[in-house]
Amino acid sequence: MKENNFKIYHPLTTVDFFCGAGGFSEGFRQMGFNIVQGYDHWKPAVDTFNHNFNLQCEVKNILDFENSIEEIENIPNTSVILGSPPCVSFSSSNKSGKADKKLGLRLIKTFLRIVAVKKHQANSTLEGWFMENVVNSRKHLQEITFIQITQ
Repeated sequence: MKENNFKIYHPLTTVDFFCGAGGFSEGFRQMGFNIVQGYDHWKPAVDTFNHNFNLQCEVKNILDFENSIEEIENIPNTSVILGSPPCVSFSSSNKSGKADKKLGLRLIKTFLRIVAVKKHQANSTLEGWFMENVVNSRKHLQEITFIQITQ
């Protein structure tokens, strides 16, 4: 009996955190991804995102996911997770780079927690994630470690 070695490909899908009007998602849409959900706490941004992607997303503070694995598990299961946490506190133009970084770090850590939970959720289809921020944010994330897990 010959084995069938064909891999079943699922549609390329993405969810976007800190979605704004959808600029990050638009690039993925142009590459063939189906944008299924966007999250942002600012209503005008969510309204614009919904218009741009013909969705019905609601206003949501990403920090609502900070302490709730159950809420993270209810996020749509997608191929890719996008995130553009606000970079204002990390920018060197904000108080000469001396702005309070606490909120920015909480937002980034919450985003990374979402990625970790979704990756290890049963039946996960997550294949990758992308986070965009200013270069200066990297030096404030030294306490966070990333481990490559192979399957």
